[in-house]
Amino acid sequence: MAGAALTAHEREEIRVGIESKESLSDIARRLARAPSTITREVKRNGGCSRYCAVKAQGRSERLRSRPRSTTFQANVELARHVERRLSLKDSPTTIAIELARAGGIGGDTVSPETIYQGVYAHGTRGLSAGLGRHLHRKRARRRRRCRGGEAPKRASPLGTFNLIHLRPKIASARREVGHFEGDLIVGAGGKSAIVTLVDRASRLNLIGDLPGGHSAENVLACCIEPPFPHVGRPISHEL
Repeated sequence: MAGAALTAHEREEIRVGIESKESLSDIARRLARAPSTITREVKRNGGCSRYCAVKAQGRSERLRSRPRSTTFQANVELARHVERRLSLKDSPTTIAIELARAGGIGGDTVSPETIYQGVYAHGTRGLSAGLGRHLHRKRARRRRRCRGGEAPKRASPLGTFNLIHLRPKIASARREVGHFEGDLIVGAGGKSAIVTLVDRASRLNLIGDLPGGHSAENVLACCIEPPFPHVGRPISHEL
């Protein structure tokens, strides 16, 4: 039952326990609930002296039926910041990492997945519609990633490259031309692939074809040969 909402029956058991002078920890043990769950339930509904199971259940049902605001709907300043960064062709991973380093906006930070969900909600989750055109991978819908033990993690086809969170601070500052953010874009069925390199300062976007496949060797060869002959500083890859 851990993590599930309290039921009407459990709330009635809490009322009975309080009237019987049972401690909240004993009630929690009897219901196989965390003591903190019972303590919060009683506190938010008037305390031991005023707890009413019927009123507590009604309040819970009203709260569950009320639409919840997303992070972007609740923090408009954060939403506008993310929209501006996306318009500059920054990836959701880059935006999320740099927000976390800066302590967020209004105390709020977001994960890359939250940004992707906001973009692909097409204006219904607090971000403006049409932001998908700024992503390196332009898809009409977001493909959900596997979680937990659903699927084994695959090694990156890019091999061992500088990751975004490991790049030099000067690259994040955007004051010096020549620091590139790389991405590998694979077509349907893995039949085609390209490498994109975006300069952090100038926003120059370079694209290289991978006709021989997207193995680590081919990606590396593409990054150090034409059309990227003048890329001399570290390249950070989004994986």
